[in-house]
Amino acid sequence: MLQAGPGGAIPLESDPVTLNVCWPHLYQPLQSLAGVPSFHLPSAAAAAPQPSLWSGGFVPAHLSLCGSPSSSLKLLLCHNSAHSRHTRWGSFLCFSSAGSVSEPAEMDHPKPKVLPAGHHCPSLGMWALEAGSVRFSVPPSISRNSVMVNEPGGHGGPNPCLEGSSIGRESSKVRSRCSTRGLKPERHERLREKMRRRMESGDKWFSLEFFPPRLAEGAADLISGFDQMRAGGPLFIDVTWHPAGDPGSDKETSSMTIAGIAVNYCGLETVLHMTCCCQSQEKITCHLHKAKRLGLKNILALRGDPVGDQWKEEEGGFCYALDLVKHIRSEFGDYFDIGVAGYPKGHPDAGSFESDLKFLKEKVSAGADFIITQLFFEADTFCHFVKACSEIGITCPILPGIFLIQNYHSLQQLVKLSKLEVPQQIKDKIEPIKDNDAAICNYGIDQAVSLCQTLLASGLVPGLHFYTLNRTMAAIQVLKRLGMWTEDPRGNSSSPAFGELKDYYLFYLKSTSPKEEELLKMWGEELNSEESVFEVFMHYLSGEPNRNGCKVTCLPWNDKPLATDPSLMKEKLLWMNRRGVLTINSQPNINGQPSSHPVLGWGPSGGYVFQKAYLEFFTSPKTVKALLQVLKKYEFRVNYHIVDVKGENITNAPELQPNAVTWGIFPGREIIQPTVVDPVSFMFWKDEAFALWIKQWGKLYAEASPSQEIIRYIHDNYFLVNLVDNDFPLDNCLWQVIEDTFELLDRPPQTDRDMEAT
Repeated sequence: MLQAGPGGAIPLESDPVTLNVCWPHLYQPLQSLAGVPSFHLPSAAAAAPQPSLWSGGFVPAHLSLCGSPSSSLKLLLCHNSAHSRHTRWGSFLCFSSAGSVSEPAEMDHPKPKVLPAGHHCPSLGMWALEAGSVRFSVPPSISRNSVMVNEPGGHGGPNPCLEGSSIGRESSKVRSRCSTRGLKPERHERLREKMRRRMESGDKWFSLEFFPPRLAEGAADLISGFDQMRAGGPLFIDVTWHPAGDPGSDKETSSMTIAGIAVNYCGLETVLHMTCCCQSQEKITCHLHKAKRLGLKNILALRGDPVGDQWKEEEGGFCYALDLVKHIRSEFGDYFDIGVAGYPKGHPDAGSFESDLKFLKEKVSAGADFIITQLFFEADTFCHFVKACSEIGITCPILPGIFLIQNYHSLQQLVKLSKLEVPQQIKDKIEPIKDNDAAICNYGIDQAVSLCQTLLASGLVPGLHFYTLNRTMAAIQVLKRLGMWTEDPRGNSSSPAFGELKDYYLFYLKSTSPKEEELLKMWGEELNSEESVFEVFMHYLSGEPNRNGCKVTCLPWNDKPLATDPSLMKEKLLWMNRRGVLTINSQPNINGQPSSHPVLGWGPSGGYVFQKAYLEFFTSPKTVKALLQVLKKYEFRVNYHIVDVKGENITNAPELQPNAVTWGIFPGREIIQPTVVDPVSFMFWKDEAFALWIKQWGKLYAEASPSQEIIRYIHDNYFLVNLVDNDFPLDNCLWQVIEDTFELLDRPPQTDRDMEAT
């Protein structure tokens, strides 16, 4: 075993040889572990290679490694992570140049050396290069028993892996089983068998739900956190399925990839959501076969929510979760354990509570093994539901879905997505503290603990299922207070793996967004020109009724009315939109306002908040041309990023460097930085922002109609722009930037003589 010398130098015994390693298609999810670096060892005397992250943090399809043909070289790789200040040790993997898959070879597990502070090792960061031939070994499907899953890390088990430090604690020892060899098949215990055993013994369990983040960076952070989640002892995790996110693909952010990594490399019992929405029977079958190949054995079968307002049956597809359950049993027999959704107050689209309950019974009779409920706020709601299920012969485990209130905005989104009514007593508690996220989070934890204690005491609850929104710290606090959490990992709440309810799809219930008829009244039943679109933005900002006497309460990019702004900012925004600078996001500059300020404040009391002025808008090529001329005068003060629908972009922002635009300083705490403008994230957001023109607005009109063509023209030709004024203590200069742009546009065309004089 070659060890890195001083400064990380790795000695080689002879001239190196380059080997190309091709990822097998089946294990493409390995690419999802961001931070796995590309290494090149140019010569025997070279110092250890420095990790160099590829764009997006992922290994390319072919990775070149250099090593000695006459020696056995094993490299323990680490990398710097912008999101972590700790060291993690990864799994020991062997690669073969042919990309073959075999059982792991018998190998020693070296004790990791202490790395220099600041280094980080990803979940898959141990490489082996042996005598000019590399062998790739991944357990095809890790068989798990109660030793591997649902037990705290660090308690031994067969072939315990390398020790690693838990997130946020350099000294905490958590044993990762990512590289544990597969156990004998006869020792595997199915999820439904685990549930049955735990119910018979009276041993309560918990489970955690996650959704794939939009960005690859966030997916990597989510995956790296799975090891810590497993340390707490969940019976299983589940991964949601969002039809618009290409969930069955090999993308780093796909549901299939995240679930495959969770089960194969993190040793977590994993349930994959799957929906009927926007999928043919053939496509669903293909996804199920892929899930089976990846070693996934559990499916949560859902109908899914329509992309538009009304459900449209996919040709050759299924209309109901019942059809999906039947199909899985017909095609795959008893291979998968199947879960289905239950609604304690009845599905919003069901005719009655009784009819929805009857439909649930049909799903169970068709082969469902367990039920996870939609969220609720009062224990009596769940208890009534369970008793009603029992009365009609439903005997499978029913898990209550627990949602933790973490901020006021997420609660508002919850009401919209789930069509649930928040109890008045909760509203009364939250209203006075709605601008204090920390206070709301503490209240949410207290409320969830009280709810869970009542549920557990009822004797009707075998376990608790938490909708984490990828923010696990609140769920962990609840579980600790219930005595159900077995470890003490810490997390980084600023991680891009964390999400908001707006990114989350709670069983894909339809939102309460206006119907097409209402949207047409707001956005125009007929558009005559681009100026007709400008007027819609202006009416949204002003709150004044439009020509139809209808108030514009939402836009495709903003699904709720604009907050009342007592400042002059609204007048400035109206002035901009009147000229075709169509704003979708903005904020004023703030320099040390008290956190208790009724309009501008946020966070705990006794602090101070800061903001850089920010504008985000769509505008025409002509305006962009003038804007770029003006921005030359503000090059060192204003950061800008301008992109079109094809991805062609212009920016003066440092490459890949986020720019903090909102932060706060509070007593006894680190600086909190909740909002950044990130060039990488902006390019991902660009796709969705442009798509909303067509998917939300353009679809309202007849195909190829003048109104639709106007929207399509804007989609195809306009630019998406963001501007940040970095000098937040000074007056906001962005208004002057826009004013100078308009002045330039209003000038008469210059002659050649004028241009020479200029």
